[in-house]
Amino acid sequence: MNTAKTIFVMGLICLMLFWAGCKQGQPVTQEAQEVKKVEAIKPVKEVKMEITPAWSGDYKISMSSHRSVGFEGPLKGDKDFKGGTTGSQMEMVFNQQIEDINEDGSAVARITIKELKYLNKVKDDVRIDFDSAADTQKTSPLSKLVGVSYTVVFTPDGKIAKVADTGEAKKLLQGQKTENQLAVRILSNESVKERHQLPLPGRQFVVADGARWSDTKTLEMGLMGKKSYERVYTVSGAENPDGEEVVINMEAIPGGEPEGEKVGMESFSKMFDNKEIYNGKIIYNSDNGYVKNWSETFEAEWVVVEPDAGTADKEPSAVKMKSEQAFKLEKLN
Repeated sequence: MNTAKTIFVMGLICLMLFWAGCKQGQPVTQEAQEVKKVEAIKPVKEVKMEITPAWSGDYKISMSSHRSVGFEGPLKGDKDFKGGTTGSQMEMVFNQQIEDINEDGSAVARITIKELKYLNKVKDDVRIDFDSAADTQKTSPLSKLVGVSYTVVFTPDGKIAKVADTGEAKKLLQGQKTENQLAVRILSNESVKERHQLPLPGRQFVVADGARWSDTKTLEMGLMGKKSYERVYTVSGAENPDGEEVVINMEAIPGGEPEGEKVGMESFSKMFDNKEIYNGKIIYNSDNGYVKNWSETFEAEWVVVEPDAGTADKEPSAVKMKSEQAFKLEKLN
């Protein structure tokens, strides 16, 4: 078997493991290690991105993570090679009250969950479909999350240094059902941080047109491994001294290997043809000092084509694998 054919066969094996590695009800998580770089430019209007009382209010957050597989050519009709999408999507409405802002710029916030939706699919088969607004789902363990409050401590640059007051709720949510385990994970420190921390540059950063800062983020893509990116945030739209909203665009640049990464099946992804897009946007209210909207989208696709199989009347078999992640936070009031 030649090298190209071997790669294609290994691709099919990788595909099976790609599916097998998906866990039902797994919340969306990403791993971040922040390394700040700030470039200062003379501002048009003196605005600092720091925590203010205006951070209080109702917010809606949407987080999704999906992996999909598709087939082309002779494999498309093969019953042993079924494509589809596996992943989850969560929407949450919560109230955030800034209770205290310290001299160093850190702050204490009390957060209360008001609404929750959660959808989980495995190979297009719906495993969990929860909506707290539906009367028929009041008995679901996930419904117990509505009304739960917890405390977080923000650092001056929007990260979360501490999560508190989730212990009692976790005890009440314990159980053997998948929904019980999912509810507990939603209140885990990792999930709370992922929902609420913001990629801000720190209180010394002054908003100015063209100013930029950056950090690093590592994304999980299942069997296709982890990958680190430098997220570069560039301020635009700050040239109007009387303008209320400032737009901050994010473009991600692939970085080095994640720290502690082991060589294994993850490195196999490098043998595929690959394309990816990772970008985002922040809309910052410069008059009152809060993030009005923050969104990020990541899409990656891997393709492997069976070599030497195409003829004039027969197209070659091909496998396409895709990983998609999306995040959106918006302030409702």
